[in-house]
Amino acid sequence: MSVSRLVAKSKVDGMVKQIQECPFHDVIVVVDNIEFPCHRFMLSACSDVFRAMFQSGMKEDLTRSVDLKGIDPDTFRLILDFIYLSKYILSIDNISRVWRAAHQLQMSSLLAIIFKFQMKRLSYVNRPSAEIYFDSKLLNSKQLMRKAMSNMAIRFNKLRLSEDILRLDVEEMKTLLSHKFFFPRSEDDVIEAILFWISNKPLALHLDEYKSPKSRDDPSQANSTNQLDTAVTVAGDRSEFLFELLAKSKILLISPACSQNLLENNLVRRDPRALALVRESVRYHLQPGRRHDYCPLYGMIRQANEFTNVIFIISERLYICRRIDGKWCNMQPEYKKTPEPVFKYCQTFKARDREEPDKIEAEPEIVEEKETLTFKKPEKHETMEKEKVDEEESEEDEIEEQYLELDNTDEMEIETQLDCKAVTYENDIFWTGRTYGVFLARKYKAATNTWNQIAIPNIARHEPALVCFEHHLYLIGGANCELIERFDVDTEQKAPGFGRWKNYGKLVVPMSNLTATTCGHLIVIFGSQADESSETVVQVFNPRILWTYIFRKNMPVSANNLVCFKHGEDTFVLEGSGALWKVTVNSQLVLDIGFHLKLWDDQTLNLAGATVTNQELLLFIDDQQVPKPRNVANFEHFQTLRFIESRGGFCFLNTIVHRLLVDF
Repeated sequence: MSVSRLVAKSKVDGMVKQIQECPFHDVIVVVDNIEFPCHRFMLSACSDVFRAMFQSGMKEDLTRSVDLKGIDPDTFRLILDFIYLSKYILSIDNISRVWRAAHQLQMSSLLAIIFKFQMKRLSYVNRPSAEIYFDSKLLNSKQLMRKAMSNMAIRFNKLRLSEDILRLDVEEMKTLLSHKFFFPRSEDDVIEAILFWISNKPLALHLDEYKSPKSRDDPSQANSTNQLDTAVTVAGDRSEFLFELLAKSKILLISPACSQNLLENNLVRRDPRALALVRESVRYHLQPGRRHDYCPLYGMIRQANEFTNVIFIISERLYICRRIDGKWCNMQPEYKKTPEPVFKYCQTFKARDREEPDKIEAEPEIVEEKETLTFKKPEKHETMEKEKVDEEESEEDEIEEQYLELDNTDEMEIETQLDCKAVTYENDIFWTGRTYGVFLARKYKAATNTWNQIAIPNIARHEPALVCFEHHLYLIGGANCELIERFDVDTEQKAPGFGRWKNYGKLVVPMSNLTATTCGHLIVIFGSQADESSETVVQVFNPRILWTYIFRKNMPVSANNLVCFKHGEDTFVLEGSGALWKVTVNSQLVLDIGFHLKLWDDQTLNLAGATVTNQELLLFIDDQQVPKPRNVANFEHFQTLRFIESRGGFCFLNTIVHRLLVDF
């Protein structure tokens, strides 16, 4: 043993003897009627509270006696071991008691050691962090509170139905649900935890673990514990916070079964705002074709997910993504080349349409290979929809002539997209447009970053409109074209390659500068009968009864500078001057379009697109200068406006892509 260790050991042994015999003590500390002979010099050296007592002429300094409240004898013995012997006194069993005592006595050196001890505990994934959080909150240790909250967010799956989560107040629940490290297994678990927190009153803190052994056995000694320990949250009705917590969840991402259970929950049914939110979640599942229109805060994918929300933009030569943080990423989707010439591909669908009704083939076998779906066709496959299609031989010749130049499509690469229109269904993008002068249709799969050929529309069009309503795509009109075609997206999703276009209706009159949206059970088409017209003609198509009519009054704006967007059930039309119109339909399917509000003044913008994302209205424009927007902070559907350069884009869609494609 070295000389320094011998000297230190002799000093410690001497201090132990002093504590045991105390012939020179100069103060008595009384804890629960137990006397501890001590030395003012040693106590003052380690505690700001004792130093203040002994240096300010207080009663304790004059009487040389200190009656210490709020600390039990066992804990004070540990404190003395630390002061006199520099002994490491911390353990998982006593950490809370010692921490509170050190906080009460203002022992900075011991508090620093406790901080390191607790931070080390929080570094282990399987250690409880709720206890540390509540101690940190009680003792105002903000850094440990933040760290403990992060760990509770990470370990939410263990916390979600425990008694600890009931001790959180509503603001702490909001912080937990929106934490960047919040990693639930599913959003259904989040909803279950919210309902558990709402339905159960907060419980009193477990005081027994902080009380002295004497007070545990003798109820008369219960009042000797620290007053901090006896603080109990007053139980109240938490149902008033249901809407706020549901809005902090990702309620649009819950399962359909969970949505149905929420609709039947009595707590939800009693809260009109919560019920409206749940109904919106149900619509999100029932109308997968409207997800590109808007993405509210409660529909944003969490950071822990392998996918992320983006605005997917298709321009003439590029596919671009705008991340939520505003950064742009060039996309390079792989193009799954057509295995046979497009004309033959088209002929396959024509032949299938002409099969006799009694010839029913077996359903194709789906074979998964390298993250893409291909099909191994048996001799017979079951057709999923039987409709009689009347086509003349002249129409076949016309289609052959239209697509004949595509015989070498399997060797081509995508270079330009013109007349591009796109919508989403679920998390896939469906696109129509011209490539190399030929009108085509494709599907982009975000999961695999691939474009896949789908059936070609029957008629090539110039500047048509494309909307998704329920489970179908509707390709509407175009220059000198009045026909409406419908594509069965649901069939295409279930059996890729089997969706097809069918003629499904007509416009009353052909129009140009088309913009289309949906409202209720109707498709609303905006356009002009002349390119330079200063008025917009509105046609309404009811896809359930195949009826089209012209709205009773024209809009006094030019159709070539209109964009449509939706938020939940509400449909809006925005013109370049900043005027926002609201489209509504009543129970008798009577349409109305009324001026809603003005978003900016004194400037007319060239609008390329608009969409609502994360409580922002994103406006994609072709202008260099942007106007000063009006204050929309109290607007129901979005709280801010953001003007963004369109970068030559045709389509601006809310969707998701794999993080690896956009994170760099």
